[in-house]
Order: sequence, then structure tokens, then C-alpha cells
Amino acid sequence: MCSNIIWLGDLNYRLAAGYDEIHELLKNNNLKALLEKDQLRMEQNAGRIFEGWNEGSIYFAPTYKYLMNSDQYVAQTCKSKEKRRTPAWYDFHDSIHIN
Repeated sequence: MCSNIIWLGDLNYRLAAGYDEIHELLKNNNLKALLEKDQLRMEQNAGRIFEGWNEGSIYFAPTYKYLMNSDQYVAQTCKSKEKRRTPAWYDFHDSIHIN
């Protein structure tokens, strides 16, 4: 039997690397390396959070934080007045399945 639970919220997990390194990985479309730096995934793999839960596969670049009406991340251009932020995935993108 499988139960579906949908988590919503901001858990404040980010990518565990500097701004420049993350943008280089994005530029090279290195999704595997980006996922390896995802703090939420790292904590799950270490067994410290959400034990027994599995997140769906991620096949897209981090979605946080784009400039409004753009495909550029905040601080990628001089037009942004917002503070520089390292891109990240929003926490838990899909429903999570309990084993």
C-alpha cells in the first residue's frame, strides 16, 4: 500500500556551494552535480530528515529565483535590485511517497 502526502512550505534548504560555482554548473547544464549539492537531498541521504520518504525525480534546473517575466536568475543582470541569491529548488516539488 502506498500513501501520498503533499508537503508545502519553505524549509530553507539551498544548494551547498557558492554563487559562482552554482552558476557555472547551470551554464554547463550539469544537473547531476547540482542535485548532489542540494542540501535537502543531502540531509535525506544522511538519514537526518524525512526518513523513509522518497522525492520524485527532478529533471529541471533550480527554479528559485528568477527575475520576474524572465529566464534569468536574480543578480544575473544589473537590472535586479534584489539581493544576490544562489539558485535553489523549491522544497519538495511533487508528492512524496512513503515506503
